[in-house]
Amino acid sequence: MGGTMANPLAGSVCDIELVGLYGKGTSLNYGTVTPVFKVRMVLNRDKVNIRFPAAFDQDGNTYKPNYYNVNKEYDVTEGVFVKITAPDGWIFKDVKKTATTFSVMKMEVFADYEHKGTVVFKNVPIQWDVEPK
Repeated sequence: MGGTMANPLAGSVCDIELVGLYGKGTSLNYGTVTPVFKVRMVLNRDKVNIRFPAAFDQDGNTYKPNYYNVNKEYDVTEGVFVKITAPDGWIFKDVKKTATTFSVMKMEVFADYEHKGTVVFKNVPIQWDVEPK
């Protein structure tokens, strides 16, 4: 996939793999970017809350999802990777098609009050007009 990730919850709360960032044109110069990732719970939990506060492209432009202040609860299971595609409200909108990389993308993960943290992805390429795997 490319890029790097810092996950303070890895091995103890949940493991996360980014499948990719998928861009889809919505106009001549702009589009939406959807993160697709996999989560494997280490804890015995069947739900995890995730929020994407912001992403920044290689030119320093800031992008926020439609509902960036709202957590989204996802179904997960202990010990098995579950593929998650961000729903429409959590995609990054009005991303310039010249954006080739999110230099930084943050993802806040909340399993419970004792197990939470911010996962940071760096230098992740955006795949424009490619269907998610």
